Amino acid sequence: MIKMWGPWNIVLSPAFLACPILGQTAFHSSLSSLVRSSAKRMLHLGGVSAGDAATLYDSILRVIIDDKMLPTDKLASFASDGAAVMIGRKAGVGKRLQDSFPGLITVQCVAHCLNLAVSDYIKGQRAVHYLTKYARTVGTIFWFYQASSIRTSSLKDMERLFELPQIKLQGGNASRWESNKEATDVMRRILPALIADLSLQARNEPTAQGLHSFVKDKFFPPALCLMQLVHEKIHRQFLVFQKRNLFFSQVEQEVTVLKSSLAQLKESNMVKDRWQAWLQSDAGLKPLQEEVPAYFQDDVWESFKNTVMEPFLTALTENIDTRFPNTGSLSVFNVFSPRQILSNSSTEYGDAEMRTPAEEFPRLREFDLPSEWSSYRLRVGSPDLKTKSLEEVLLWLVSAESAELYPTLSLAAAIALTAPVQTADVERLFSALKIVKTPLRNRLKERHLDFCCKVAIDGPDQEALDYKECMRRFYRIKKRRLKCYVSSCEMCE
Repeated sequence: MIKMWGPWNIVLSPAFLACPILGQTAFHSSLSSLVRSSAKRMLHLGGVSAGDAATLYDSILRVIIDDKMLPTDKLASFASDGAAVMIGRKAGVGKRLQDSFPGLITVQCVAHCLNLAVSDYIKGQRAVHYLTKYARTVGTIFWFYQASSIRTSSLKDMERLFELPQIKLQGGNASRWESNKEATDVMRRILPALIADLSLQARNEPTAQGLHSFVKDKFFPPALCLMQLVHEKIHRQFLVFQKRNLFFSQVEQEVTVLKSSLAQLKESNMVKDRWQAWLQSDAGLKPLQEEVPAYFQDDVWESFKNTVMEPFLTALTENIDTRFPNTGSLSVFNVFSPRQILSNSSTEYGDAEMRTPAEEFPRLREFDLPSEWSSYRLRVGSPDLKTKSLEEVLLWLVSAESAELYPTLSLAAAIALTAPVQTADVERLFSALKIVKTPLRNRLKERHLDFCCKVAIDGPDQEALDYKECMRRFYRIKKRRLKCYVSSCEMCE
């Protein structure tokens, strides 16, 4: 993946360009460190003059070809966050790389896909109008208090008055779904105090009048309960999709689990039960029965269910189907699964599917895929293979012993294993870059900044670093004017 940060910095990582290192008939011993778990998380950091596709593409080629950081004949896949400049069909960075390196797989980060799928309820074509206003109001409430220490102090006084936890409001972000989880949890816990304080602020603040009016709407409590449950359902998938060694078949499994969870939420009474328990609790909304009678109307649930909850969950499921139709070119490798082979009695199973990898990946055309596939299909029935998962059998194919028997299938398995399906690692690199390149260190040269980031990302743990040896090397390079605080030190004499 590539992402821009600050004054046009670019980071290249093995999570962005996957490259299986292998010979014609056997794999090198270093393959195990390169298949989806490269020891080095950062290859290079450099500067670019602009953020357009042509400039980014030229910068990548300069690093790959001129600096020879990766063998150009073995590039397997390209992953991006889905920005238009990266995945443009005619002139995006991915398209330009595919034209230069035929057979290159382009993959969009699954974590970004999930974020887009669940964020469409705010601005998508099928967005639920009430939830769009809800999301904006939650963000406005945060900034309303964030901008004034007096308002924040007033809200804390209300929390103490209602004997609620002393917690601070959290702000959500429309483009980062996970950032809204804590904001929703906090608002649900301090809602009585929030309503009371907004009522006071509304006497002098027009903004507070609008916020107070919205949070007293009858749909607001069930909307909080709905969003809290949806966050709980989706949070696990976000954590899985950010794992470093995420395998493409796991994506399909997790998407299936997520859609089942959302269907269960729609058909069950989970939202209704949580909302009613909150209404009837003395520590919840029951003390507000006189202050906010709209919360306790008889027709609230049926109206909310028909106009907000069901349309939202239906649109969310359809958005997920749209964003995750399949894993693209990688889906052809599902044919290697022992479970699928053994469940199909046809002697021709997989023959047609084997033609697809040969068409997708030019490097496989010259080899005899059909004969190797026929032998592998018979071999799968052996006791040591028939119980293996798809990932385990692909790892078996890239072993040195299997590579001698099935050189072409081994190459195909290496391509499947190296293909990155998420770019969370690269996002972490930019977080590290933000720590290294502070406003006070914004004049670091490209080479120096590259070294600093590599130390921060791939350097040893602090406990394992020999500081005395570092100091000894520092003073041995050349004579230093700077002396340490120890008198008659042998290193700095």
